[in-house]
Amino acid sequence: MRHTRRVIGGIFILACVTLAAQQSPQTRSSASAVYTAAQAATGEKIYFEKCAACHGDDLGGRERAPALTGGPFFEAWSGKDLRRLLERVEAMPPTAPKSLSAADSTAMLAFLLRSAEMPAGATALPPDREQLARITFERAAGAAANAGNTNERAAGAAAANAGNANAGRGGAGPVAAPPAGRGAARATTTGPTTTWTTYGGDLASHRYSPADQITKDNFNKLEIAWRLNTNFLGPRPDTLYSATPLVIDRVLYTTAGMRRAAIALNAATGEMLWMHAEDEGRRGDNAIRNGAGRGLAYWAAADGADRRIIYVTPGYRLLALDAKTGHPVAAFGKNGAVDLKMEDDQEIDLDTGELGLNATPLVVGDVVVVGAALRPGSAPRTMKNQKGFVRGYDVRTGQRLWIFHTIPRQGEFGYDTWLEGSAEYNGNTGVWAQMSADPELGLVYVPTEMPTGDYYGGHRPGNTLFADSIVALDVKTGRRKWHFLSTHHDVWDWDLPCAPMMFDATVNGRAV
Repeated sequence: MRHTRRVIGGIFILACVTLAAQQSPQTRSSASAVYTAAQAATGEKIYFEKCAACHGDDLGGRERAPALTGGPFFEAWSGKDLRRLLERVEAMPPTAPKSLSAADSTAMLAFLLRSAEMPAGATALPPDREQLARITFERAAGAAANAGNTNERAAGAAAANAGNANAGRGGAGPVAAPPAGRGAARATTTGPTTTWTTYGGDLASHRYSPADQITKDNFNKLEIAWRLNTNFLGPRPDTLYSATPLVIDRVLYTTAGMRRAAIALNAATGEMLWMHAEDEGRRGDNAIRNGAGRGLAYWAAADGADRRIIYVTPGYRLLALDAKTGHPVAAFGKNGAVDLKMEDDQEIDLDTGELGLNATPLVVGDVVVVGAALRPGSAPRTMKNQKGFVRGYDVRTGQRLWIFHTIPRQGEFGYDTWLEGSAEYNGNTGVWAQMSADPELGLVYVPTEMPTGDYYGGHRPGNTLFADSIVALDVKTGRRKWHFLSTHHDVWDWDLPCAPMMFDATVNGRAV
């Protein structure tokens, strides 16, 4: 009996060891208080010292970097373990990856969890990667619902004030049927005829709408009328949605998705009227400025018979679409498209050449003005980057009307401000931001960036016109009328990042 009991006991022990070996370590949610408040506070300080310049003070992202908060960020990381998110943190900033200590990187991760409304606890987030691999990025149900409600309220504002420019911004969020109740009824009512026909509201970039249906008194009563999920418009979700929709005749036009599809929606109901998407193949895969970008432009003939949507694709092609159908306008360029990597007064590889644009074109009368952006990043691989010239095109035919060399050529005004012949080989100095114009004066105002190399200028001595400048160009000829150089020989990335705003002022009793 004693021998039998030993055998049975041995089997029992062996079974327990085997069972323990087969059990995987228990995983838990990041919503289960996996970091401390002090740890997140430390991470916040590090963020504002190291990351806010690219990702924004509100973590909302900028053109050079995606958002680190909000719905798209949560969707991108939901279900993934924290080890993967830590590895992403450690890869930043691009100019100095892994420059943060392990403790600082973990503190930054804690700050991101706090920003995602995950609760703090009594135990600090561990730097150990195996432990982080057992924590899944998941918010508490209440926090996720609150975040969703925020987006829904914005979309509700869009539909409730269809035609309100500010409401148009909210319309970016997915097509769903209006909810039952008052929201559904409201979607079918008539609204104001206020329009928003250009990115800045008008060519002076006032960014103002007189629409007044939404007030401080009724804002908290807005209900969602419709939403649009743009995740299906591309190979992966666009985590940096920054487009400003246009609203014309109760139709909302915008770009969306990683391939920058152009779409038209019924502004009151969210019904998709048409969509145009381009698969640019290798050229699109190599695009340095992908995603929805900042939106699109609109043009209409004097009689209204010809109305067009005009925008720039990630592959740097200028497209003109029929505003009613979304079909390419055959008479514009080649089957509705102009290749912006051609006729640029420099050699550019059509598939890999690093020129693109997130900004919208600017339509002034019958001229489309287009800028240029290069690969984001403060430390380019070569000082001999492409040059970011500005061009004007005929809105009807797509013919190039003029080009302005933001880095002057020999014999042009400003060439002598690039000493030692440095204008010949330096690049950038593009216009990646929005532009403004005065059609009465016939001028377009372009804000330029600095030349190649944000923090070193030894290879470009001189004041380097027309970098860091506002340049007033004749919209029909592209000739310079005047310029204002804001920074002489920039080595600190003082690009002019937005459209100049025009306004009337009274100076010494005289209107200016």
